[in-house]
Amino acid sequence: MELIEKKQNQIIFSAETNESLVNAIRRYMNKIPILAIDEVEISKNDSPLYDETIAHRLGLIPLKSGKDAKKNPKIELISKEEGMVYSKELKGMEIIYKNMPITFLNKGQELKISATTKMGEGVEHSKFSPGLLFYRNIAEITFAKNIYEKIKHKNNLSETNTGS
Repeated sequence: MELIEKKQNQIIFSAETNESLVNAIRRYMNKIPILAIDEVEISKNDSPLYDETIAHRLGLIPLKSGKDAKKNPKIELISKEEGMVYSKELKGMEIIYKNMPITFLNKGQELKISATTKMGEGVEHSKFSPGLLFYRNIAEITFAKNIYEKIKHKNNLSETNTGS
C-alpha cells in the first residue's frame, strides 16, 4: 500500500488488492456505530426554514463520541441573534464541525430546539454514516511503438474503400 495524500478528513492511497475485498470494506463501513441527533423538538422557530428542514440539518451534523461520552446526551440550541445560526451554538455535546450553517434569523426572530442523540448504523439512516469510501480500478495501458502507423494505414484503407 502506498500513501498518496493525507489530510485532516481524507486519505488517498494506492493498493494492489482484489476489488471484492475493497467493496466488502466499503459496504461494512455502514455497520460502524455513529452518534447522531435523532429526535428533535422545536418549541420556537421564526426562521424561514420549515421545522422538518432544520431537524434534517441537525441530524447530519457530525457529533464527537468516545469512550467517555454520556449515553444519549441531550442537546439544546437557543438563538435570538440576527444572522446565521451555526452548529457551534449547540450545547450539551462536542461538535466536530463548528461552522455548519443551520438556518438564518432576522432581527427579532428566535429559534429554540431541544434534541436527543442516538447511536446507529449507516444502513439505518444516512445521518449515522461514518463517511464516504470509494475506489477506482486503475488500469495501465501500454501501446506498441508502431501503433500510430498501423492506425494511420488502416484509416487510409477505409477511406479508399468508401470512395471518399
